[in-house]
Amino acid sequence: MSWSDKNVSEDVADYVFSIRLDCLPDRIGVFQKDIRPDISIDYDNLEQELQENIEKFVFWDLLLADQKTKVAALLRKKDIIRGKIVRRILDDAVDKEVNVRSSDMRYIINADPDLIDVEAEIIKEQRKEDRVRTVVNGLKMKSEHLRSLAGFKREEKREIR
Repeated sequence: MSWSDKNVSEDVADYVFSIRLDCLPDRIGVFQKDIRPDISIDYDNLEQELQENIEKFVFWDLLLADQKTKVAALLRKKDIIRGKIVRRILDDAVDKEVNVRSSDMRYIINADPDLIDVEAEIIKEQRKEDRVRTVVNGLKMKSEHLRSLAGFKREEKREIR
C-alpha cells in the first residue's frame, strides 16, 4: 500500500496524480494520464525500471518543454494585446485632444476583456507547466533511488557468490 493510499482520499489522489494537457492540438489533442505508474517503483524488476525510467523521463521532459513554449507564446500574445490597447488609448487621446495619465492608462489596460482572457489562460498553462515539472522532478528522484537500489542489489549478488 502506497503513502497516498494510506493518507489521501481516493478522489483527491485521482485529481492530484492525474495530468490533462492539450499538447499539439493539431495532432494529438488531449493527453490525460495517471502519473502514479510512472513514479512508482517495481522492486522486483529494478534493471527494467532503470531502463524504462530514462524513456519516461525523456517523455515528460519533452512535455515540459512543450508546456514552456506554450506559456512563452501566451506571454508574447499578452504583450501584443497590451501594445494594441496602448496604441488605441493614445490614438483616442490624440483624436479627442486629451491627456491620459499613466495611472488611468493602467486601469484601462487591465480592464480589457481580451487581456483578462489571455492572463487567465497563462495562469492555467503555468499551473500545468508546474505539474509537469513536478513529474520530471519525481522521475529524477526515482532515477537516483533506482540507481542506489541497483547498486545495493549488485553488492548483494557479489556477497552471495
